[in-house]
Amino acid sequence: MATTTANATDVMSEANKVILAQKEAFEARLQAKKEKTPAQLVVESWTAVMNIVDYEKVAGEILLRRVFELSYDAFRLFPYAKKYPYNDEALFEDEEFVDSSTAVIGTITAAVGLLESGDTDTLDLVLKDIGFRHFRFNESHYAVVAESLLFTLEMALDTDFTNKVKEAWESVFAVVQKQLKKGAMEAKAIEKAQMLEAVISTDEVEEPEEEVKPDVKPDVKTEIKPAVVKPIAEKKLPIEEPVKKELKSSITWVLKKSKKTSKSGLTFASKNGVVALKAVEGRAAAKTNLSVGLQVLKVDGKEVKSASEAVKAFASAPAGPVKIMTNGSHHTAKKMTSKDKAGFAIQPYHLDKSLIEIYKVNEFGMFPDLEPGHLLWSINGKRIVNVQQGIKLMASKKVLMLVIVDPADLNGIKASDAKEADFSPKKTSVVKEPTVKVTPVKEEPVKESNPAEEPQSGGVIWT
Repeated sequence: MATTTANATDVMSEANKVILAQKEAFEARLQAKKEKTPAQLVVESWTAVMNIVDYEKVAGEILLRRVFELSYDAFRLFPYAKKYPYNDEALFEDEEFVDSSTAVIGTITAAVGLLESGDTDTLDLVLKDIGFRHFRFNESHYAVVAESLLFTLEMALDTDFTNKVKEAWESVFAVVQKQLKKGAMEAKAIEKAQMLEAVISTDEVEEPEEEVKPDVKPDVKTEIKPAVVKPIAEKKLPIEEPVKKELKSSITWVLKKSKKTSKSGLTFASKNGVVALKAVEGRAAAKTNLSVGLQVLKVDGKEVKSASEAVKAFASAPAGPVKIMTNGSHHTAKKMTSKDKAGFAIQPYHLDKSLIEIYKVNEFGMFPDLEPGHLLWSINGKRIVNVQQGIKLMASKKVLMLVIVDPADLNGIKASDAKEADFSPKKTSVVKEPTVKVTPVKEEPVKESNPAEEPQSGGVIWT
């Protein structure tokens, strides 16, 4: 009897093991179905981008703006680089730019469609063809395009741009990059063969030497006539008319507005018809690298001359990317090694010691297009108020995003008025957004530098 009971217990134990194993296997299959593959995440996230009104134009402009900001070298490969500076607003309205930017997004849509259908063979051919036609792009350009595409997705998807979505795009782009390189290598091999063939054909052809005949001219006697002296007519110098002042450079920032009532994260202040940023806060605003003190020229395409106009313009803008134009120019570069130097020197501005002036530029540095005499306004969104702060930030950051302001673009106001402190409005001029409640950022107090302790020759950022 005892033996029979023991056998029954063993059978039940084996049955329990089978049940448990089947249960765990079934749960694993269900979990696998819930977890989406990188390809599925890429398709779903791009479908969300396609739901944006006029998505090809909107996403194309954001993407190429970012590419141009991160790599001036990449910008020079585009045909319209000969007509416009990389940050000229006229460029982004140019028909040639619109055509090329929408074509880029159209290509991405086609590639995602092939990925969704599982037609990897055709996808590989398409990617190779793209690499073949753009063989001038190098390794660093591919990295810039990848980073710019992730930035575009983040701006378009907002909170839906999760870490898993980001990782999915990174893994897919790594495969895409391999096919692009294959196409580029084929194009370079063909170009090299053609160049070699041209050299050989040139060496084989010998041009017959022409007989050189002496150039003999008969002697001609020239009659010399006395010069006729005419009285010099008096000329009146024209009176120069005053030229209307226009900004030499401007930056258009793209701020993501998830909903119609979304907060801007910006606090505006105005003085003498000049609108400036008094505070920048919030997740969306922080990602733009906007900094306090920059003059706001337009919000959502509308010119603003008071803080209230800026607030109303943002509040009335529809959900989606909102453009904010400020003075200044944007310059971005990435360090290849930790020893790389920015390649320019700074010092306190002679008209206002809280503004920092660039007084020397190394043409072989990271920013050869900077001009001496311009102001270093911010680095990676951080307002620069003294030389030591600028040098420290330059040394600690791998990707450097500078905002440079031409002193001539301070709209005719005193240099000291460009400081954030001087833009602090009176009680009657503080404007609070009716639908966007913003708490001003408390800036850390900056200790005034002692002119006797700080050399006025400035701080050299390169060594």
